[in-house]
Amino acid sequence: MDYSRIKIVLDRKKMSIRDLCYKIDITEQGLHQMIRNKSMKIEVLERISKVLGCPMSFWFSEENTVNNQQQAQDSDISGKQITPTIIHQKIDLLTKDLNEMLKDILAKQPQ
Repeated sequence: MDYSRIKIVLDRKKMSIRDLCYKIDITEQGLHQMIRNKSMKIEVLERISKVLGCPMSFWFSEENTVNNQQQAQDSDISGKQITPTIIHQKIDLLTKDLNEMLKDILAKQPQ
């Protein structure tokens, strides 16, 4: 298991280890010890996955940590690759939604 991914996901979600520990009902010291010893119960990992919205497979990889960090940065939380095309599609959808909202707001304003 690649324990560095926990930190990467926490950073991306702007969540602290303290917040995570509170939500999974474990002490910070306990989590740090599991990470230090590279030994985590599957139940704890399942709770972490649920809180962070990651599939269990996200935590396991045969590649080295540097590659995992790059992959985590290039993928969304579900592990799905983010490509420039996907980014542009999402921007287009958001722009369209914002334009529609602006039109509604302007239509409701008195002339």
